[in-house]
Amino acid sequence: MVNELEIWCEFQSGNGDAYAKLYNSFVSQLYSYGMKFTNDVTLVEDCIQDLFCTLWASRERLSVPGSVKNYLYKSLRNSLYKKINALPVLVEDDQALDFHFELALDEKLTQNEQFQQIKQQIEEALDKLTPRQREIIYYRFYQNMGFDEIADIMNMQVRASYKLTARALETLRMLLPTTHLFVLLFLSRTR
Repeated sequence: MVNELEIWCEFQSGNGDAYAKLYNSFVSQLYSYGMKFTNDVTLVEDCIQDLFCTLWASRERLSVPGSVKNYLYKSLRNSLYKKINALPVLVEDDQALDFHFELALDEKLTQNEQFQQIKQQIEEALDKLTPRQREIIYYRFYQNMGFDEIADIMNMQVRASYKLTARALETLRMLLPTTHLFVLLFLSRTR
């Protein structure tokens, strides 16, 4: 199996098949990721298309990233922020970037009424976090990213990523019974 960095290097040398492979490997992940920031499907699709057009046009000047996935996530995130900030001030609320993600439950758990109630309480608590706190919880616990990777994607210092994670967890600890917090962390590890 060819790894993502090998594909990246082939793409950089102008290999069209490697470029297509890179696109096909990440487009659905990027779409899903982009939809966590906004409900504007067209905006997300445009940003992904722009990202891959820019990659191809500047491929020879790009360095080899430590993680292709993280590089693409960061690029898409920055593109979404730029496009949203370029919109007129009278933007509807549903177009503003506000990070959200769904808790994934095993099919057997979704049939359990008590577990459904716990899931609802957890989602309500997550909604009380700031968008950046929700985003960092997603990266840290659902994508299993390290603090250095998170800091890079979110354009912050590593130390700030520690603090933001700690604040988010402290807020969740105050909002949720301890058992619910353990359920949230358990669900993030079983994905």
